[in-house]
Amino acid sequence: MLRLWIIGGIVFTAAAAVLWVGLGDSPRSNSYVATVGGEPIAAEDFRTEYSEYLLQSGLQDDLRLRHSFLDRMVDMRVLAYYGRDSLRLDQDRVIRIERERARKKLLIEGYLHRVAYDTLTISEDDLEDMFVRMNTELSASHLYARSLEEARELKARLDRGEAFADLATEIFADPELAERGGSIGYFRFDEMDPEFENAAFSMRIGEVSEPVRTATGFSIIRLDDRRVRPLLTEYEFHTKRDRVRTYVAYRKRLEAREALRDRIVSEASPSFDDEVLDFFVSHGLQTDARTDPSLTSEDLSAPAIRLSGRNLTIADVLSEARHMSDRQRGAVVDRESARELLKGVLVRLDLLRRAESVGIPSDAEFQASLESVYRKQLYDGVWNHVRANFAVPEDSVRDYYLRHADDFTVPERVRVREIVVGRLEEARSIRRSLTPANFAAAATAYSMRPGADRTGGDLGYVTRSQMGVLADQVFGAASGEMIGPLEVKGRYAIFLVGDRQPARPATLQEARDAIEAQLATDLTRAEVEGRISSVRRHYDIRRFRDRVESIDLSTQAST
Repeated sequence: MLRLWIIGGIVFTAAAAVLWVGLGDSPRSNSYVATVGGEPIAAEDFRTEYSEYLLQSGLQDDLRLRHSFLDRMVDMRVLAYYGRDSLRLDQDRVIRIERERARKKLLIEGYLHRVAYDTLTISEDDLEDMFVRMNTELSASHLYARSLEEARELKARLDRGEAFADLATEIFADPELAERGGSIGYFRFDEMDPEFENAAFSMRIGEVSEPVRTATGFSIIRLDDRRVRPLLTEYEFHTKRDRVRTYVAYRKRLEAREALRDRIVSEASPSFDDEVLDFFVSHGLQTDARTDPSLTSEDLSAPAIRLSGRNLTIADVLSEARHMSDRQRGAVVDRESARELLKGVLVRLDLLRRAESVGIPSDAEFQASLESVYRKQLYDGVWNHVRANFAVPEDSVRDYYLRHADDFTVPERVRVREIVVGRLEEARSIRRSLTPANFAAAATAYSMRPGADRTGGDLGYVTRSQMGVLADQVFGAASGEMIGPLEVKGRYAIFLVGDRQPARPATLQEARDAIEAQLATDLTRAEVEGRISSVRRHYDIRRFRDRVESIDLSTQAST
């Protein structure tokens, strides 16, 4: 019998999708639904991609949509092969670098499936618990710390009787969080960090957690309230069963990966020198060790990660960082985040070594997944090639502007000065002595922002989009008002708000970039579609529509 249910939606993003067959997936079938130039589109590939498309779009399955989606897959293959055979994009340096990045990612994914994912099971209780979670709202408060040591000290102070709200007032730079005693209000499934969510859902009302590691640090959580929506029927649960199962599988994989990561780090027992951590904070991981003239051979050979019997050097870390995303490389803002990222490098290199040792590169599923990624890179490469080889005509830009001038505006802007420091205590100390008159001098003396010593912290005129999550506070302040300190990616900022420029219609010159981007997209799409039509005849294309219609989208391996 089901517990308390209500149907709730989930946003299943592309980031949650996997390329590898694993938990809850059917074994790869030898059947295929089409061939392009003699190369098959496997029925299992169609089922996986089409099912993901339905989840993303919210559309209902029907035969017309199936055939349309197959046509799209065929056209993508045609364009990818055109990029390889006619444009020789497989020799492009950027694509080759991206392919190596994808190869490493898939090696790790393949190893995780073999040793961590394929042994996972999904029970009926798992599905019911997830469905309850999807239809529950929690209210919680938390205390945040950058490091485990700081979090443990906060927990010890709570255990000694200090009030949760008093500690929140002390540690949070965000005045709203401080005033609310650390309350984040109500949240639903998949709106918080998974570890935060897992801890909160397992707690009783009024309970305070031990430190919980999240993607950005550590939280001590107090559960304040729980609201479960009304009872619904068992039938309604079963209408969402496949979607619930997809998310249970995704979450179990995350948990298995984190458990393996923790085990690798524990077994390796790495140590880090503060001087090296400071090097990565100041230099960042965008640095290219091969071309940066400021890095000496002594710098590059310094141990970045000390291990028993061997070390990983700064050069090793920078080399591996080339295969990380910009978001990962940009996450280093202090010693703690540098330490966590270096642990990630250690884990990544260890997983790559393990994947090679168990023969993942020769695995047929690995090869198929890599080829799928390679085709996608070639497909994208053709679009980029087409876009780079024509210019938007000037008369088209002017004509578009005249017809759509009302669509282009220069948004409201406000002038802002800023002081950024690394610790909340320092920010509060500076704030106590600040006035609008001495703000520029203080920014010159204290701000960590590159160039602040020359500009006095002047950011110029900024828009709401440029200020991101701080926009409401900055634009809600009066001219001459100081706000902060506010936390910004692990650092603390104080702002001086200046004069304002109201929104106004954009001139042609100001609207030009947006117009050219829109027209370039439209022209590129038309050109690409034309090329697909013209090169289809060079590839023998066969579609097996009866196989497409017979695919069972609900097929699942037993668990």
